[in-house]
Amino acid sequence: MVEGINWTTFVVESTSSTDWTTVLVAFATGLTAITGPLLLHVLQQRQGRDATRAALLAEVAALAALIRSRKYCEHLEEAVEHISAGGTFDTIRVAIPADYNLIYRQNAGKLGCLSPDEAALIVRFYQEIMEVICDMSPGGGLYEGRPELYFYEDNLALIKSALAIADDFATRG
Repeated sequence: MVEGINWTTFVVESTSSTDWTTVLVAFATGLTAITGPLLLHVLQQRQGRDATRAALLAEVAALAALIRSRKYCEHLEEAVEHISAGGTFDTIRVAIPADYNLIYRQNAGKLGCLSPDEAALIVRFYQEIMEVICDMSPGGGLYEGRPELYFYEDNLALIKSALAIADDFATRG
């Protein structure tokens, strides 16, 4: 028959002869081994978030600069004036490359790393720009030269709103 172990005696005897310095060194080593990779992971996530944000804001700034240099607002304001006065306005046709929003499309899945406010503004900026592109592309009201004033007013409002978002981001840095 096997005699039982008195666990109380075993624990007391084993802890009284333990070199606690060795245990603490082992614990500190293990803690360091765990903390290092965790800290590295957090830093990499922060760098990735910052890089994604910087790339998206750079693309927004570039698109806003392009819109301003091509004077799309001025053309639409002129169209609104002519049509409001009973006149007509020629078509507004713009050839937009398919990859005009390449950075946005490549990073759309990473928008969650931005603040909720920034992510919402980025999405709104691109949605507004895409609406205008649709109207300036084949089949769109501006492309076809539709005489309805609201096509021009709506697109002017969308472009101004998108530019305001870009300006907001520019001031945030």
